[in-house]
Amino acid sequence: MKKLIASVITLLILLSCCLIAAFPTSATDINYDDFDIIDGVLLEYVGPGGDVVVPAVDEDGNPVTRIDTKAFYGNTDVTSVVVPEGIEELGNSVFQDCTNLTEVTLPYSLHTADYNTFKSTALMSIVIPGNLRVIPSSFVVAPCADIVISPGVEEFKVGALYVGKACSELIFPESVYKIAASAFCYFSLDTSLYFCNPDIELGEPSEYAVHTDKTSAIIWNPAGRELKYKFYCLDDSTVEEFVKEYQQDTVTTHKGEQWYVNASFIKVSQEKLDELEEQCEERGITKAPVTDSTGDNNGTNENGNNSSENNTQPDNNANSANSQDSSLLLIVIIVAVTVVIIAVCVMVVILVVLKNKRKKKKKDK
Repeated sequence: MKKLIASVITLLILLSCCLIAAFPTSATDINYDDFDIIDGVLLEYVGPGGDVVVPAVDEDGNPVTRIDTKAFYGNTDVTSVVVPEGIEELGNSVFQDCTNLTEVTLPYSLHTADYNTFKSTALMSIVIPGNLRVIPSSFVVAPCADIVISPGVEEFKVGALYVGKACSELIFPESVYKIAASAFCYFSLDTSLYFCNPDIELGEPSEYAVHTDKTSAIIWNPAGRELKYKFYCLDDSTVEEFVKEYQQDTVTTHKGEQWYVNASFIKVSQEKLDELEEQCEERGITKAPVTDSTGDNNGTNENGNNSSENNTQPDNNANSANSQDSSLLLIVIIVAVTVVIIAVCVMVVILVVLKNKRKKKKKDK
């Protein structure tokens, strides 16, 4: 009898495990204890780290639209972050000093980011969404080997990308019309820069720029390094003029140190620039992942924006309600099936006990 009961209990446990495995928890089932969210603003992440998915809505189903200043600051346990569609703003130093952060996914809805966003992180790649028009200072300070600039991005502020000598190629889509002085630093010694906009403004001075000339280099490096930067664009473009005047054999002194900048201009055809623009489209983030009633994504216009302004952002409240309904249905199913299994097991035990009693009575007679 004891063996039978033990077997039934074991079977019950196994069936329960199978049920849980068959109905896994949805990715939208987020532990809200890990996040301090008030009035749609994620103030601080207090979770265990690892792979973090930022919630698109709070516990009441209200949309989260901003990750506040220093929300993840100095968290060395975070290794990857997914910022969901619906987040529109990142405060300054949001992920600064997250030294083990290697991966990040940004949404198209993001239109504002403050300085030092990914400063002193371990990011190896990043796709900058097209809705983020202005890239702030120290946006990425990391060993990034692959940076994708989506069509829609327009301007790079001073010191926007310090990418740890790893990035060997960077394509600026036609939408980029301005790059400030000293925008890039510590790039690979053999970096190729492609400019799809032949009229782009380069080297705009800034009060924070290392170079304070009227116009100056967009790349700067420590003295003594052999540089082989290549600037690709159409013939007779502003890029060609800029390289000849400001990026060839020039020396700038900053805080007592000399910084050498050098580059060569290489002419490319319009067809080549068109190919590069298509590559930015394919790899970039140029629209919000909106799904209509038929399940198809809405179309985009030539700028990469959604054709319907009303559908630019997903309905976070609807998504939350659907997620909560699905979770509730899942719990009901699991509980119901578990109750049925327990009832069946109890019935089996009762039948076995009754059968054994009958046998015992027969023996006693």
